[in-house]
Amino acid sequence: MEPFFVDLFRGVLVLFILEMGMAAARQLRRFGRVAGRMLAGVPLVHMFARTWAGL
Repeated sequence: MEPFFVDLFRGVLVLFILEMGMAAARQLRRFGRVAGRMLAGVPLVHMFARTWAGL
């Protein structure tokens, strides 16, 4: 039973992680276009949220 469950699971897990890495790599180009705006906007959002919360 072990070869069907343990070894097969590891093989499928490797294929799944490989596919997820390839999907993430495809998205990096799109993320590069909006990363500047996100990095500029996030500190402003946190500043206003903390000011509003009174911290």
